[in-house]
Amino acid sequence: MKRALALFVAISLSLVLSACGKSNFEGNWVYADNPTKTLEIKKDGDGFIVTETKPSKTTGQPIEFSAPATLVNEKLTITLPLGVMQFSYVKDSDSLLAVIGSRSATLKRK
Repeated sequence: MKRALALFVAISLSLVLSACGKSNFEGNWVYADNPTKTLEIKKDGDGFIVTETKPSKTTGQPIEFSAPATLVNEKLTITLPLGVMQFSYVKDSDSLLAVIGSRSATLKRK
């Protein structure tokens, strides 16, 4: 009985501690097809803040766009005026797959 209780406590504690860890989405990312375009994902309460930085087409100076994101069915989801953008984490390559409409892009960890 004591052994079963100890095992239950150990499993429960490991689940609680693993839930407190960093998400696979958090960090700094770079677009594979355009290394001047980057993404930073930070935890923000129950959700995330996604900040994209890219050079301005007219001045070349960096411009930033930030948006809140939520985790829906293991996909980081941002609702934009033009549609929904979703990021899926690809464990094998430690990369993100970004999809909006019929377009997609791969991001590598920076």
